[in-house]
Amino acid sequence: MRGWARVWRSGVRVRIVLLALIPLLAIAFVIGGYTVRERLADAQTSLDERGRIMAANLGMATELAMLTRDLERLEDLCHAALKQPDVDWVAIRDADGALLVQTGLAPGGGVHAQYLSCGRGGDRC
Repeated sequence: MRGWARVWRSGVRVRIVLLALIPLLAIAFVIGGYTVRERLADAQTSLDERGRIMAANLGMATELAMLTRDLERLEDLCHAALKQPDVDWVAIRDADGALLVQTGLAPGGGVHAQYLSCGRGGDRC
């Protein structure tokens, strides 16, 4: 507290600078924080939209293989989707929710996740 008292008593110039600088810094931090938060929200929205588009494209590409239960073709499509930079895991399920094929780093990530090269019905091949 003594340090601030000495600064405050040191003169009118110092007081004016402090009174101008403190609100300026506060406004800069608020605007900077808001900008960073908005950029992160935009990046998340963009990533979500890209994921929806990729899932829709994969859904259209797997339609015939799903009807014929061509698991090899489904595996190939999963591996192709996994080559995208933002894709870590791909799973294809049938209309009943049964797992047909999955590739990549399982959800839950981290050190304990297993790398599944290709799974049929939940089993690794």
